[in-house]
Amino acid sequence: MDARGHGHAGLHARLHARIQSRFGDMFEGDGADRYDEHHRRLRPIHTAVARRAVALLPAGGRYLDIGTGPGALPALVAAARPDVTVTGVDVSQRMVELAAARLAVVTGADRGRVVLGDAAALPLPDGCADLVTAVLTTHHWQHLAAGAAELRRVTAPGGAVLIVEVRGPARHVARTLRQAGFVVGRENAWAYALPFARLIARVPA
Repeated sequence: MDARGHGHAGLHARLHARIQSRFGDMFEGDGADRYDEHHRRLRPIHTAVARRAVALLPAGGRYLDIGTGPGALPALVAAARPDVTVTGVDVSQRMVELAAARLAVVTGADRGRVVLGDAAALPLPDGCADLVTAVLTTHHWQHLAAGAAELRRVTAPGGAVLIVEVRGPARHVARTLRQAGFVVGRENAWAYALPFARLIARVPA
């Protein structure tokens, strides 16, 4: 990695440390329940991402959401695509419980599940997803390169990863995804004026 790459990695580490110090206890216990209420303010983002995800998923596809939080996004995708199997992953046990309850309302027990896991060591088999999403979560990952490698491992050949992140950190995320073997494009065509970038990372078929 060149000096610029080290600089971006250092920036990510500092951002992660600041976020953890301020919000680290927000995602467990009572904090998770309060976050669920706050999370509803992100509905415009989830709606836009769900629309894109629905378009990207093949018939009968397998969809994975990492850092799923209380499960708003996978519930939207599952409701729009009854042919798709849906998996959510979160590092917080309470978030897993909230997301599983929300997803079960849409999918029942046959095509939706939420599991406890870290982005750097996903408890999932190789090539298990045709589409992976990670929305405003990569800045929480302590080990971004390990997370990108796991994204590459679980994404099936010909599949894609859709990431939404704040525009500044998104540049380092895109660089890290390329180093992991993805072909990365960037989209900024949002219907609302928020400072986010949308990355599409594809795995060659």
